[in-house]
Amino acid sequence: MYRRIGSYYKPKGDSIPLLVVSFEAGGRTRPHIHAVDQILQIVSGRGIVATGSERRFVEPGDVVLIPSGEWHWHGAAPDSAMTHISIKRFAPTDWTVEECDWGVYA
Repeated sequence: MYRRIGSYYKPKGDSIPLLVVSFEAGGRTRPHIHAVDQILQIVSGRGIVATGSERRFVEPGDVVLIPSGEWHWHGAAPDSAMTHISIKRFAPTDWTVEECDWGVYA
């Protein structure tokens, strides 16, 4: 599945970076965990944000807070592309976490 990282605002100092990420229909991230909180602002399309305890469909205007240390993945719905803005401080992301039920898409 395809995802494209587009515009990126890399601020100076302690400001928080913004990253625009676009997914084709069905595209998504691998499960991962951030060392800091992440905010996703959905700007177009329809997507899914999944944690260990729930899966939520998201649409333009939705804002999702993913607390630091929470296993999650996010991406486009199977039938729609999706673009979101990722807002988080610079910190490590662990991409080596268990996939759990990641194979069950929606």
